[in-house]
Amino acid sequence: MIGYSIKIGNRSKEKKRITSKRLTDNVFFIFLTLLIFWGSGSVYYSQNPYVSVIAICVCLILIALHNLFRRYPGHSIRLKEQHALAVLIYLVIIVLLPCFWGFVSFYYFYVCGVMLPLIFIVIALMEKRAVLNEFIWMFVSISTVFAVIALLLWLFGSILGIIRPTGYQTLYWGENFARINSYYNIYFETQNASLDLFGIHLGVRNDFVFPESPVCCFIFMSASVLNELYINSTKSRIILLLMILSTLSTTGYLYMGMFGIYMLLNLKTKSSIAKVIKMIFVMILGGVVICLVYSLLTAKLQTGSGITRANKILTEWQAFLESPIFGHGFDEYTNGSSNSLTALMADGGLLLWIIYYYPLAFILISRKYKVKFKSIGLIFYCVFAFTVAQYSMITAAMIAIFLLHNPNSNDDQVVIRREDKDGREILNCDASV
Repeated sequence: MIGYSIKIGNRSKEKKRITSKRLTDNVFFIFLTLLIFWGSGSVYYSQNPYVSVIAICVCLILIALHNLFRRYPGHSIRLKEQHALAVLIYLVIIVLLPCFWGFVSFYYFYVCGVMLPLIFIVIALMEKRAVLNEFIWMFVSISTVFAVIALLLWLFGSILGIIRPTGYQTLYWGENFARINSYYNIYFETQNASLDLFGIHLGVRNDFVFPESPVCCFIFMSASVLNELYINSTKSRIILLLMILSTLSTTGYLYMGMFGIYMLLNLKTKSSIAKVIKMIFVMILGGVVICLVYSLLTAKLQTGSGITRANKILTEWQAFLESPIFGHGFDEYTNGSSNSLTALMADGGLLLWIIYYYPLAFILISRKYKVKFKSIGLIFYCVFAFTVAQYSMITAAMIAIFLLHNPNSNDDQVVIRREDKDGREILNCDASV
């Protein structure tokens, strides 16, 4: 009886220990998600960028240390040969670039010397600990909650006027100061719009806590991509798509169109007639997307900002041709850029461009990635090319996940840690999350 009581007591202590570990992990998952939203160009970040940079670096180091000292049996932290080679190449590139530029900017040091490596270390450690799926689930879940909050405040506040602004914020954006409406300091009216839909005038874009709708659209699009690859939650899919649509941005329309084509192509049909109808709808939707994007781009290029952006792209391309290997340095030609494709080429030439676009080539060429992963990855990079988000935390996290996360570790399932009847921790797959 005494031996049995000791065994029961040991089980109880082990259960408490595992519960404590899981709770601590969840706290850090929530913390990292909030940090990604904050450090991806939010209003909070823009109000005091230098303080934000220091805080983000300290927080990332703490999260990395937490994962480093939370190793589980069978998941030792070892650097594979291919990863070690990639790290070495990356270090050589980030050291070489400033040597050819002749200067090192604070922003370059933060992005390439601190933020990108720390994000990769955090993602790699979570992958080694087999908890990356849990973080992805947490990120998608919190993004879905944020989307619901933003949609409600946008609809009942900005559009219908039922909820009134609770204050104002001064935002420095685009070399100008702007006074923006604030709703409880969790939603801001940063960009106007002019669209009539079913008799309702949409005069404000849903930017949540971001200064521009493309940036807001990109982070929720990233959550949508992760949901499709790893979670497969129908509720999150619908809410995130509605959030993306409410940004009223060309980037959002582009993603919605490509995502619609992807969903139609993956629609399972048995009869030949159904397959023919599906392909007809795919071609129609593809034509609509092309016409819509062309119409939006044409209309935008006729405006003053559109002409400025077109000239900016041409300037960045010419800067790349002058120095195709090393570029000219951060913000030398790309301050106020409107896309990441030519901005990366002008900033760091092909060397910096390869760091960002190598994962896409790896996904498309590698046999270990399924067609679904290749399709979603291609959609993500198409949107990324037209968004100024190359130096944000969400981009770094997405690239790290694409490169380091084994796509065959789940099969549209989320790996959740549980314990057996003896209190020992086990890994289960739960497809219903």
